[in-house]
Amino acid sequence: MIKYTIARFLVFIAFLSVFYLIGLRDLILVGAALVVSGIVSLFVLDKTREAAAEKLAKFFKKAD
Repeated sequence: MIKYTIARFLVFIAFLSVFYLIGLRDLILVGAALVVSGIVSLFVLDKTREAAAEKLAKFFKKAD
């Protein structure tokens, strides 16, 4: 779970940096980085997200 969160944060920071260097600023910078990093994370971090979801499902099944 923590691996996916860290990877997602790093993807966001990477796009934030790239968009800042391109010249975006303020709310547009953050908004564009959130949208693009979210879309990229859907495809790039697919296996990591699935592993995190399985761990959460097992945790909640055990707690049930």
